[in-house]
Amino acid sequence: MEISRENDCDMIIMGSKGVSGVKEIFIGSNTEKVIRHSDIPVLVIKDNIPVFEVDNFILASDFKEDGKGSFVEAMSFARKIGARVHLLYVNTPNRFKSSQIIDERMKAYADISSYKNFSMNIYNDDSIEKGILNFGKKMDAGLIGVCTHARKGLSHLLRGSISEDVVNHAEKPVITFKI
Repeated sequence: MEISRENDCDMIIMGSKGVSGVKEIFIGSNTEKVIRHSDIPVLVIKDNIPVFEVDNFILASDFKEDGKGSFVEAMSFARKIGARVHLLYVNTPNRFKSSQIIDERMKAYADISSYKNFSMNIYNDDSIEKGILNFGKKMDAGLIGVCTHARKGLSHLLRGSISEDVVNHAEKPVITFKI
């Protein structure tokens, strides 16, 4: 983190194996800590990725007003790597939204980006994390992007972090963009 600030870096790239079980709950990983505290995107590449190629880039979001800045940043990144972006909203039983509401939110986001190589997708699953991972497998994503609030302290303890869970459990590379 300190080196990225001193050198005015645009992104942090880290390798990770992820953590699980008790270690994930109580300690977390260095990667999780960097994601939580970084103001710039963090790209996490798993050790089982021999070549980093991205044709399909999943970008998961809730498409609320506060995330538009991170969306613009993510779409700019997608343009630079030449990837097709699959915008993703995961509908869950506890946070269900109608297709009409989500379509309106996604269209409002799409209108602020000049990058037009994207699709809009609503995917239903038991949890947001599972939905992101399952949709990523379905689309054979080379990269999963998540917009994160980077909660800390009590808020992080009580609410957890979808982005950190996705980073820990995804087999593919994950990039986080801070909201």
